[in-house]
Amino acid sequence: GATLTGDISDYTKGQVGAHLDDWDYAGSGPDHTRWVYRASIRQRILPYVYARLLYQYEDYSSTGANFDESLYMLTVTHLF
Repeated sequence: GATLTGDISDYTKGQVGAHLDDWDYAGSGPDHTRWVYRASIRQRILPYVYARLLYQYEDYSSTGANFDESLYMLTVTHLF
């Protein structure tokens, strides 16, 4: 997998990435392939208070089973 992180502004950080899982069982079971893509933005709202918005897309394929999944997540964090 690979991840790229950067500062968008003084209080905003962005991150994008992709990850591949590829299982090949050489005849002893079904093969599986899974791609996971992520993008997130983290914003400082107040000193010690941050919000993070994350989007994740997963593409899974296997012998006999396939699915795609989207995940959205918003977190607010207060650091003490």
